[in-house]
Amino acid sequence: MSGSSVVLLDLKADRYLALEASRARSLAGLVAGWPTLATEALLPNAEAGNRIAAGMLKRGLLTSERSQGKELTPPPVAVPADSAIDTADEGEMPLRLKHLLSFVAALTAARLHLRFRSMEWIVDDVCRRRAKVISREGQHEIAMRQLARLFDRLRSYTYDARGACLFDSLALLYFLLCEGLQPQWVIGVRSSPSFMAHSWIQHGETLLNDSFDRVSVYTPIMAA
Repeated sequence: MSGSSVVLLDLKADRYLALEASRARSLAGLVAGWPTLATEALLPNAEAGNRIAAGMLKRGLLTSERSQGKELTPPPVAVPADSAIDTADEGEMPLRLKHLLSFVAALTAARLHLRFRSMEWIVDDVCRRRAKVISREGQHEIAMRQLARLFDRLRSYTYDARGACLFDSLALLYFLLCEGLQPQWVIGVRSSPSFMAHSWIQHGETLLNDSFDRVSVYTPIMAA
């Protein structure tokens, strides 16, 4: 839920679907877990709700089979408290050959996947990669922050992250997975003053490739 609208990310079609308050309200009671809007004052319109739900069923956004679907719930994303790239209290990690290899592999995979694969496939790929990762005990908070800054230093020589948040986030995610760490990939949206989407990587309350001021205006709608 962003502002007075409900925004969904259609992974199959690689696009967003925004329902304004009057339309979103009509789905209350029809979709398990559907959010209640702060502006809700009228009773849901059953006829409109059925019509909208039918369209979403046709597009595969909803299912009538309980075993094939799940309740609509906000992604479990912690509210960020700090940014790893803005502070370096832990010191810097020395650059090693394995970091360069992981960096090149991560950039290559992110670029190819975003060009030739759907978002649905990419999310599934991230899940597959996570399943193969032997995580470091405790996720090593210091290593996570240091590697995020190391990636940021390498990135500054190869591409500009401005206007490329999705590529930057996916590349950093792949890089950290190569290093045995499992951060969270988040996509958020804002509906005012105009619709915008943004992607970032975080671990717990720590942002790994973004600043608090920029991320704070977005509402998370996906986390992987």
